[in-house]
Amino acid sequence: MGANQYELGLEELLQDPIVQLVMRRDGVAPDDIRALVSRLRSQSDASTKAVGGERQNALERKPNHHD
Repeated sequence: MGANQYELGLEELLQDPIVQLVMRRDGVAPDDIRALVSRLRSQSDASTKAVGGERQNALERKPNHHD
């Protein structure tokens, strides 16, 4: 990337004419992409919460040797 570090959002990408042409060629609708992104975000959030909970449990079990 050059000097412009701007990152497009999903809706902006879905409005791009080239993206629309490729999606049309591949038989993919914008709602298909939105649903996929939503599902991936949900899975990612669930994974993050699970890992965070595991870390918290490990910290709670860890003996304190500084007493």
